[in-house]
Amino acid sequence: MFHAKHNARCYELLGNPFAEVNMYIDHWYCKYNIDHRCIFHHQRGIDFIVKNLGRDKDNIRKAAELHVKDDTNGIIPYDWLYYDVPLPENIEGIVRKLKKYYGNDIKVWYDYYTKYY
Repeated sequence: MFHAKHNARCYELLGNPFAEVNMYIDHWYCKYNIDHRCIFHHQRGIDFIVKNLGRDKDNIRKAAELHVKDDTNGIIPYDWLYYDVPLPENIEGIVRKLKKYYGNDIKVWYDYYTKYY
């Protein structure tokens, strides 16, 4: 689903387009196409987004859950293993870029993902 549709769905159901949340979730699409979903399109990714964009935690969670459900036929996988794709080879570069914007909380995310690969 395109960002405009995600934003419209959020506006329709939540009264706000939550464009920042939708952009954040799909940030890596341009580089990894459909495989970008292994980064944030799951419960662990939603938890991470809520923690880092959490000015209005309840609504950010609802927007992120709606985005993921819309992209995954109504389900929210627990983690990236659902997608059965390897994490991007440059996961460390992704973490560095995210850390630039979101600080040391990224270390928790990196440690969690990389211990499986």
